[in-house]
This record gives sequence, structure tokens and C-alpha cells, in this order.
Amino acid sequence: MHLLTNTYPVTFSRLILLCALLFSSSIVGAKPAPKIDSYALQHPKQEGVVRLHFIDIGQGDSALIEGPTGKRILLDSGPSKSGGALIAYLKALGIERLDLMINTHPHADHIGNASRVLETFQVGVVLDSGWVHPIRAYRDMLDAVEARKVPLKIARKGRKVDIGGGASLHILAPEDPLIRNSRSDPNSNSIVFRLTYKGEQALFTGDAEEETEARLLRSPESLPASLLKVAHHGSAHASSDRFLGVVRPLIAVISCSERNRYGHPAPETLSRLKRRRTQPWVTATQGTLIAETSGQGWSLNGGPVIKASDLVTQVSPSPKKEAPAQAVAVGSAQLVDVNTATASELQALPGIGPALSKRIIEARKEGGAFSSADDLGRVRGIGPKTIEKLRPLVRF
Repeated sequence: MHLLTNTYPVTFSRLILLCALLFSSSIVGAKPAPKIDSYALQHPKQEGVVRLHFIDIGQGDSALIEGPTGKRILLDSGPSKSGGALIAYLKALGIERLDLMINTHPHADHIGNASRVLETFQVGVVLDSGWVHPIRAYRDMLDAVEARKVPLKIARKGRKVDIGGGASLHILAPEDPLIRNSRSDPNSNSIVFRLTYKGEQALFTGDAEEETEARLLRSPESLPASLLKVAHHGSAHASSDRFLGVVRPLIAVISCSERNRYGHPAPETLSRLKRRRTQPWVTATQGTLIAETSGQGWSLNGGPVIKASDLVTQVSPSPKKEAPAQAVAVGSAQLVDVNTATASELQALPGIGPALSKRIIEARKEGGAFSSADDLGRVRGIGPKTIEKLRPLVRF
């Protein structure tokens, strides 16, 4: 799906409109207003660079994606009380038009200003999760869509949105049938997508929960991303160790307010990120965050570029060797990813022949992605000794 083609004009009103789209065969405690970010104003975005603005919108979510050729996508719009700050931020960047507005799910902390954005800026297309939820912010959004005659599309797994210059958004969720009877169905059916540009990826997860992650893990090859927008403001109900093990983020961005009654980000989520050696960035303490990439590594707020190939794991030699102890540097790019490796790549590992490589591939298809070296123990024929040989040579 190209960003500006195959659109469907809105001609019905409010919930009737959305229900018609869903069943159409052709359409699948905030803190004070955030300050205008000085880095974004002092350093105009360059051609060929993807820039992500994670806007300090309080206890909610809003991010601006700027593609390599200048297309702009607003991802959620935060709680209504931060509407003035959001509008001011976008206007300070000189924005008059948004090529796409994505509403990940119909909760007020994510779409509280959707109608105001539609009334203030020219919007090319609105992409919605398709989960009907009877809250005022959602009704107002649908009214504004109809009044402005903005094309409305429904996100489903498998769609691809071209944002120009070789960058694209790949929709990973929701998928039919939608998740029901979960802890929070609107959260569980959030729009999840992966942005790809040259050699870099960023994964955006809305307020995805455990059930969402379970579905996403059925296709582990679509999840790896060096930058992760952490689900549900760092809630304990997402970002499982298994999920993080497949995504393997270097950077994790969490959007929440400094004081919130939910305890976001949850200590257990931060602990899981720490175990994965993922660097967390939290808007509550660090304010608006700007991440940018030219296709190789990410830079945050103008800092040094962070690349997976620059990370080095120090591996000690086997104690059985008589040679003097010496650290061996192994770049993360050289490690074999057990969850995506081919049979021939697996066979290159010590103790893994054709039979075991086949069993590993079968095990990850049937039982899901591996989360650690110890998890390889569920493959028949791989014992503790083999696991210890593999531990410094593999990643997840």
C-alpha cells in the first residue's frame, strides 16, 4: 500500500462508518505542557535521514515520524489535556500537513487530540485499528474524519506503507480474528508496525499486551529491531523476556509521565531491558527524545551513533586451554541468531550437525522462538555441554 494511493473517502457517519469499513471486503496524570525541543528546532532534518520525535506528552503517547524524503506521520496524539502542547510542537517544526495519522487504539491517552489535529492540520490519510470503542475522543475523531473528508483505512497484518526514499512501515498487528476477552481488548488489538530504512529498523507496539506478543512471536523473523518503542508505557503486561529476546533492541523508548498512578515504567520491565543490555530512554525523566538514522545505527538527541556492530562481547577462553587467559572480542554481528539462522548457518556451530539443525528449526516453528542459550535444552540431542559451547556464539 503506497501512502497516498488506494484511499477510501469517508462518506458515512461516526460508528456506522467504521463498522461498514470493518466488514467491507475491500478494506482489510499528565505533567505540564512539554517544552518545544531545542534540538529539533536548531538542527533541521536532512534529506535521506529518518527522524523520530518521541514527544513528551505526559501520561500518554505521541510520536512524529519524518521519512527520508520529508513525509510526516503522526503516531497517536496523547491525552486531551496536552493538546495545546502537541499542536505547538508540530507548528514550531513548521508543519502544515501530515501525510498520515495513525491511531494505534481507541484509548484517550493515545487519541485524545486526534480530532483537534484533524481540525488544525491537513491530513492525507487516517489509519485506524478498527476496534470500535465508545469513548468521546473516538467519536470526535470519526466526526472530524467525516467533516474533513479524510480517507480512513483499517490496519491489518500484512499491509505495507511506503513513506518514500526506501523507508516503509510494515503492519504486524492487529490481525483477524481480533483478540477478545483479554485484559484489555483495545490494547491487545493495537496497531503494531516495524519501520525499516536501509539497514535499520524501529518497532512500534502501541499498548500491546501479552496476547499480542504471543501472536507476534509466531513470525519472529519480522520482529528484530535495534530501536523499540516499548509497549504500554513500560507496563508489566508486555515486553516479556521472550519477546525482547527476539526483538533484541539496543535502544528502548518509554513514554510516560513523571508521576502516574500506574507505576509506569514497571520495575520488572526495566529489569528485563537491563538483562538484555538495552538502553532505556524515558520521556518522564529525559523529555522529548529525537532518534535519527541514515540507515546505519541510531543517534539520540544528536549523540553518538549506536550500532549493533559496534557492541563487543568479551568472551573468556575455556578453562581447559593451557594458553594464557585472553579476552576474545566477538562482534554481535558475527553471532549466529538461533531464531533466524538457516540450516547451514546452524551447522557451522560446534556440536550442531544436519540432524540437530533440523530439530532446532522445527522446535522454533512449533514451540516459538528461543529466548536464551539454556532454552536450547528443549531440543532433543542438545545437552548442557553443547549449550555451554554455544553460549558465547549465539544470540536471540
